[in-house]
Amino acid sequence: MKITGSRLADGNKLFPPSITIEENGLNVKIPGFLRGNSTFLAYTDISSVSVDSKLIGYSTIHFNAMGSRVSAHGFTKSEVEQIKAAIDEGKNTGHKSTVTVVQGESSPSSQKSSSGGVSGFINKTFDDNKERVMQYEKDAKEEKLKIEGKVQEIAEINISGTADEISQQLNKLLSIASSKPDKKVKNAIIEKLDFGVMKLQNLGANAEAEFFRNKLEPLKKKNIFGF
Repeated sequence: MKITGSRLADGNKLFPPSITIEENGLNVKIPGFLRGNSTFLAYTDISSVSVDSKLIGYSTIHFNAMGSRVSAHGFTKSEVEQIKAAIDEGKNTGHKSTVTVVQGESSPSSQKSSSGGVSGFINKTFDDNKERVMQYEKDAKEEKLKIEGKVQEIAEINISGTADEISQQLNKLLSIASSKPDKKVKNAIIEKLDFGVMKLQNLGANAEAEFFRNKLEPLKKKNIFGF
């Protein structure tokens, strides 16, 4: 089973790492534009696994095996747990092997490129990179559509009703804003919050209006300075 790091993680947009769970161990691949590393780690050779996890974002997993340290970034917490579970299970079965590192690998089939000479290697590398760029463009397009859909969803929110109902709607918008959304989404949230504060003032709910105005001002400042 192959688990690929997210392209949304830092440094992974064109060349996300992948970890393939095999019968005897893990194949950790860190690709690059012309060169990459592919490291096989036998389960029984892995002495320890450590994980750097952020509160929000993706994790980096580190493997220590036979004096070597291999790291890969861009995995979710559930994926990390899945990998660690596979290692524990593999250790229990007792499969043995050694650590094998292949330098300068551009794809799983790149070792065959020697039969085609330099020309074959260049063509293969070009095809691999073209495929990665196409995948990146596809992911970027999907992300753009996702953002546009969220902006439209927020734009369609009807801020109306009693002061309590409006306050509930504004609290939901603040919750979305706290998740650090795209700037376009944040702009739509700020616009709705502005309108909601005005509605509360019109209803005479000055205390509620002041509360949300105080929540709104920091969002506006962060948006101006790109935080």
